Amino acid sequence: MRLTLHPKVARAMQRIDRETKQRMERKFSSIKSNPFGQKRLELGEDIVYCARVGNFRILYEIAIADEEISIFRIDKRSRVYKNL
Repeated sequence: MRLTLHPKVARAMQRIDRETKQRMERKFSSIKSNPFGQKRLELGEDIVYCARVGNFRILYEIAIADEEISIFRIDKRSRVYKNL
């Protein structure tokens, strides 16, 4: 499966400190190797997965037909679930 980042996620990654960014990149490779191994959230008809990196959460969707993992939001826990 291939991993894609939403443009807002790419911008958010620029604002994160180096150590956390490295930890997130390791988590990205973990997600890529086992995308279903994280916490599953059911939001209406949508199924979203959530991975934890310190105080940050990574939200992503899996398109099995396209063989794509799409990371659409990275933020601190206090803000990430708002406006979903």
